[in-house]
Amino acid sequence: MSGTCISIETRASVRQVWDMHRLRDIQDSVRHVWDMALACCVSV
Repeated sequence: MSGTCISIETRASVRQVWDMHRLRDIQDSVRHVWDMALACCVSV
């Protein structure tokens, strides 16, 4: 029984870390696109 609880907790923590990394990747991508858009607007 305890083995099942440990596996569920481990899966939850791994998923939490994975979501954090994915969120950071999305923020970096948005920032990159935002910078390009600003650069285009400024050049015009």
